[in-house]
Order: sequence, then structure tokens, then C-alpha cells
Amino acid sequence: MDKRFFKFRWESPTRFSDEEFESFDFSGTDFTGVFFINSTFKNCLFEKGTPGNLAFFGCDFRDCTFTGFDFRRISVGAEGGLFEGCQFKKCNFTGRHFEYPHFENCDFDHCKLKGVNFNDASFSRCRFIGKIEDSTFNGLYHKKSTGHPPLREVDFSKAILGDFVTFENCDLSTCIPPEGREFSELLYQIYKNKPGILSTGSPDRIVIQG
Repeated sequence: MDKRFFKFRWESPTRFSDEEFESFDFSGTDFTGVFFINSTFKNCLFEKGTPGNLAFFGCDFRDCTFTGFDFRRISVGAEGGLFEGCQFKKCNFTGRHFEYPHFENCDFDHCKLKGVNFNDASFSRCRFIGKIEDSTFNGLYHKKSTGHPPLREVDFSKAILGDFVTFENCDLSTCIPPEGREFSELLYQIYKNKPGILSTGSPDRIVIQG
């Protein structure tokens, strides 16, 4: 594992373009003022550290592990990008609005997923473990498509769907619901005139007019 950026801090704003990082350990790194553009990361580690105003534009990640990483100020999927075979462990996505990344064979393991709008992000053969609440898949602010359906063969069997987990025009037929439950009993039409929007809503299953 390459340690040259382990617990590293750049002294001035830095931009990397069209670079490839393979087997780099970015754990504990201070990314303040760092931008990556059209770059590829393979088998890299991102554990905690200081994300600052870190930005990834059009970057691909393969077999990378993010542990305790704070994504709250990071544009996830800016100008697209692929996450393939990546692990997200106890990462914080609270309040994050995704752009249009595609996730393939990724695990979200006990991450903080509250107030998240996945927007045009797509997920294929991914797994969610732990609680999701007040979050929307295939969200309301559409800009571009990844070219993939929003959800395909996604495993929610170990997930807990809290209040207001919403799926907008998502085909859940290939997905696995939380263990012991069915999507049909967990979700209902939350907007009276919008049958394509299903949600866990509130415990009293309120229906919003309009």
C-alpha cells in the first residue's frame, strides 16, 4: 500500500487531472483545497481524515474502502463517475444531495443515511445494511441519467427503512426487501395524484394532497 498521502496535508490548493491512484492509503488525510478531475482510484483506502472542500469530478473508484469518511460536504458523482466493488463503512452522508454516479456491487454498511437525496444516482447489485431515513431514491432534482435504472438487484434485507424513505418511479421488482417484510406492506402512495412515488411515509400513513 502506497503511504505517500497517509495523514498528508497539502500546503496549497491542488488539482489532479487524469491521474490513476492504485493501492494508495489516504487514511487520516486532510483534503482541504484538493480537487480530482477525471481520475481513477483502484484498491485505495479512505479512513476518516478531513474532507474539507474535497471534490471529485468525473472520477471512478474500483475496489476502494471508505471507513468513517465524512461525505456531508462532498459532491458525490459530480459529472458522473463509477463506484464499483466499493465498501462504505460507517460513513456519514447526512443531508447529502448526490448528482449522477453509478454504484455497482457496493456495500453501504451502517452508514448515516438521513436526509439524503440520491437524485440521479443508480445502484446495481448493491447492499444496504443499517437504517435509512428521510431519504429519496431517484430524487426530485433530475439533471442527467447514468444510463442505468435507479435500482437493480439491490439488497435491502439487512436495512431498516425508517420514516419517509421514498422511491420515485423505481422498479423494485428485482430488489430484496428488508428481512421478513415485503415492499408492498412497507410502502404506500404518499402523494394522492402521483402513483409513481412510494414511501414508508409516517407511522399514521399520511397522504399528501396534490
